[in-house]
Amino acid sequence: MAADLTGKHKELIYMEKRKSTRELDQVLGQMNPEKIEEYLKEYEKELFDGNRAFADYMRQMFREKNFSQQEVFLRADMPERYGYKIVSMEKHTVQRDVILRLCIASRFDLTQTNRALKLYGVSELYSKIARDALIITAINAGRSIDQINELLKQNGFEQLYSFSIS
Repeated sequence: MAADLTGKHKELIYMEKRKSTRELDQVLGQMNPEKIEEYLKEYEKELFDGNRAFADYMRQMFREKNFSQQEVFLRADMPERYGYKIVSMEKHTVQRDVILRLCIASRFDLTQTNRALKLYGVSELYSKIARDALIITAINAGRSIDQINELLKQNGFEQLYSFSIS
């Protein structure tokens, strides 16, 4: 029967069996550090490659949300070639707003957004920073990039970084 499964079905079954970060944290919380090799071997498919963690995470999230990368880049109003280079880590930006645009365009929730920011190596959204607080509330409310930019503008904050030349 397993031989009859298509690649897509196998991936769905695998995704359902994957352990959550919380479950892996619980395993590690009870583990002796000398047994880390056993953990690494047992959960090898669950772990992200340290150098590619952001790329792996973003691609996984795009799949889970049924979005193509091209679709996300279009909604993020981001040049496609640039978007591919950012997601693949071929190119690096210091503009946290670029990563925020990708997350908002992908309809990430706050936890997913902060994980992407952290994996990319930029600061997470922080509720004690006024601009971040506004962005947090907008993400929680499911607002689009345009709606967030309008809220930022109305409240006297700098809008999300834009790729358009005006």
